[in-house]
Amino acid sequence: MSTKTVKDTINAYLQSQWTDTAIVQVENIFVDQPDDADWLALHFPGAYISAQSLGNLCWREEGQFILSLVGVSGAGTAALDAHYENILPLFMGEDIGSVHVRGMTTPTYAFEESGQENSGNAYRYIVTFDYYFDRNN
Repeated sequence: MSTKTVKDTINAYLQSQWTDTAIVQVENIFVDQPDDADWLALHFPGAYISAQSLGNLCWREEGQFILSLVGVSGAGTAALDAHYENILPLFMGEDIGSVHVRGMTTPTYAFEESGQENSGNAYRYIVTFDYYFDRNN
């Protein structure tokens, strides 16, 4: 899991910059999602932390965060395509506080994963961003 510092930094940045859709916190994904509108969820699947200096004075966290852009099934992909294009410049190559975004994986598409039984009649674009964060002791 990503450290609290990274999660708080990315979440605060996203909250301040993203206005296209509602942002649903991942822990509330089954409660707060809009029924008839596009929305976005932020996930932090994991990270690797390693010493970067002799004496362990600097530790580097390398990880990923995932943005799931969720659209209403049957509405077509034009809206999610536009959201995807709008989110790219927010993160690509950006230094967000001390978090450095250095790569991304273009969207994968999911309908089966979202499934109508557990997250409504929706489909999603899943975009993964790679980051690193150095913590000095």
